Amino acid sequence: MSFKIQQDIPVPLLRQDLNIYKGGQDLDGAPTWKIYDPLSDNYFKIGWLEFEIIKRMSDYKMISQIVKSINDETTLDVEFEDVSGFMGFLATSGLLIANTQEIQKILKDRELLKQSSLFKDIFIKYIFFRIPLFKPNSFLKTTYPFISFLFTKSFFMLMLGLLFLGIYLTLLRLDDFANTFMSFFSLEGIITILITTIFIKIVHEFGHAYVAYK
Repeated sequence: MSFKIQQDIPVPLLRQDLNIYKGGQDLDGAPTWKIYDPLSDNYFKIGWLEFEIIKRMSDYKMISQIVKSINDETTLDVEFEDVSGFMGFLATSGLLIANTQEIQKILKDRELLKQSSLFKDIFIKYIFFRIPLFKPNSFLKTTYPFISFLFTKSFFMLMLGLLFLGIYLTLLRLDDFANTFMSFFSLEGIITILITTIFIKIVHEFGHAYVAYK
């Protein structure tokens, strides 16, 4: 369900408890930013246009003034629908203060929509929960220099070469490769699979952690 503000209205207020910080670059090289909502524990990724809108929300009273300011001060070509559509996104995401009638209506509709999915919210909240064991950032920061080479182009090309070499060598001895599967149908084979799976899973999850840190 989406909302779009059609007419020129006063600029709503952004919640003061939100955290906005610069993210990485998008696929096309454009800069991105992150909005963190501590109430819902959600992250929202925004681009350059959206960041320019947010920068001006406290300086102008009407949406049309923000449109004019962005067009005059940046190389962006912005239309009224671009800004009003983003305001609708902020409202439906619960990131605005209900200081105008339009925003109050959107937030009211949003609450009704949330109430209609009460069972889903309860299910997610009480079935899928997180147990914070420790804060890994200091560990990742300390150890990242030792594994930073994994993110280089040279390492990627090396792994790609080993992949094709492994496929080639396997095809040369395909019968021997297939026969090795019979050894897994034993207690020793099951234990080997279990230990290997646990090790690979740990390495895999550390991969997610280091990529997120980078």
